Amino acid sequence: MEERYVPGDFWRCCDVCGLKYRSSQTRKRWDGAWVCLSDYEERHPQDFVRGRKDRQSVPESRPEPTETFVSGSVDVIYAPDAEQVLAPDGDMVVI
Repeated sequence: MEERYVPGDFWRCCDVCGLKYRSSQTRKRWDGAWVCLSDYEERHPQDFVRGRKDRQSVPESRPEPTETFVSGSVDVIYAPDAEQVLAPDGDMVVI
């Protein structure tokens, strides 16, 4: 590369490859880096896509039903890892 004087065309270092180029052979990239023509790339079109707002409401909502409990008698309270269970009268039953 010949290093002769060119009026108004100064030397600039490429931010990607680190080589020395004339300012006429460099461009400023979208992220602010000064790069040579071989390292220059346009900004990707997906960077300009804007999201749309979602409607997050339920179209047909209903109130939550009240809880109903079924009462009844329990014959034996059982614990799966126990060797004994408790009968309704309070006696321990061996399994």
